[in-house]
Amino acid sequence: MSQRPRFAAVMSLHESQEREARRRLGDLERRRQDLTDRVGALLHERHSAASVVGLGGRDQLSRYWIVVEGQVRQLQDGLARLEQEITAVRMLLAEAHRNLAVFKKLQERDALAQRQAGERRAQRRLEEYAARRFQERQLEEAKVEEGRR
Repeated sequence: MSQRPRFAAVMSLHESQEREARRRLGDLERRRQDLTDRVGALLHERHSAASVVGLGGRDQLSRYWIVVEGQVRQLQDGLARLEQEITAVRMLLAEAHRNLAVFKKLQERDALAQRQAGERRAQRRLEEYAARRFQERQLEEAKVEEGRR
């Protein structure tokens, strides 16, 4: 049974936080693009209406411009709030990414330490085995020497 690496649960948490922040940032970026497109469309529509209206429709055009200007301001206010939210989510994403990098590094160091500890244990067992074999040979040689005397 393979043992789960240490810090796996914490890394999984930070990976999910990073994924969620990326998803949320993507949603916000799409919303910002939609709002920007709507502002552009309104401004283009306003400009197009100005080029089509003759002298008789100027009064109606000015009322239309006021309405469009209000809509544009409202959308731009929404864009400003959205920009603040995007900035906050980017900071969360950066923090989640940093945390993930920290725990990856800790996991790498821990794996190295465990591997080195395993190598030391194996080396110690090998040295103990060699020492036992040496002692056994010494005892055998001592018995052979005693037998010759």
